[in-house]
Amino acid sequence: MRALVRDGYGGPEVLRVDEVPDPSPGPGEVIVRVRASSLNMADLDVLFGRPRIARAYYGMSAPKFPGLGVDLAGEVVETGSGVQDLRPRDRVWADLFSYGHSALAERVVVPATALRRIPDGVHRLDAAPEMLARMAAGAARGKIVIEP
Repeated sequence: MRALVRDGYGGPEVLRVDEVPDPSPGPGEVIVRVRASSLNMADLDVLFGRPRIARAYYGMSAPKFPGLGVDLAGEVVETGSGVQDLRPRDRVWADLFSYGHSALAERVVVPATALRRIPDGVHRLDAAPEMLARMAAGAARGKIVIEP
């Protein structure tokens, strides 16, 4: 499987498309085929390793997580044990900020609790950036809104 990866902090010059092992789901996890992803300021901050204090979490001299990409929209491929409410071919989106920043890959393993169904009528190319933007706007107003 192909994924965008990096070994260090920096600009686009540290990025490469590489073959990585296919993910497999553990208990409570889901494999998602990524159909769309978006880039935002969080991705750039993780790429450059800023602010420097964030490296305490991401890795001081090199990133703990080689992947990049926070927002994704895709479809469920496989579920691990204990996942009851998602099935193969379900359309889903996720914000991977707390789950390894690996949306820029063909497939990714995601905790089922991090996934949300894409509402009917929302195209997958709109889902990844739209849903995160709605969450940010909702949080600014003091509530989360994810209805189309």
